Amino acid sequence: MPRVLARPVRIVVIAVLAYLAVGAAFEIAWHSFPPSPHSDIPAPWNSFDAFIAWFALFIPLWPFSVAEFVDHGATVAVALFIGMFVVMYGTLAFVTRRRDRESLPA
Repeated sequence: MPRVLARPVRIVVIAVLAYLAVGAAFEIAWHSFPPSPHSDIPAPWNSFDAFIAWFALFIPLWPFSVAEFVDHGATVAVALFIGMFVVMYGTLAFVTRRRDRESLPA
């Protein structure tokens, strides 16, 4: 991949992964208890369809859930996303520099 495209592609990929990681963590934290016996959706560990219904469908909507249920939720959502992005980008930059240093000829 040309160097001109490498950085923007890396940034987009990391942004998407950070968004999904925070969404997954938020959904697990808020929905870690099984549903009530009268719920239409079975517990997430019962089947793949239940897992999709509990997590995969709600993960893209996590900023709205944070904004709705938490005081200053929009600020918290932005801070969570930026924090996760910084951690993931910093880790990737560290690993890339280390790998480049190791691959240099002696």
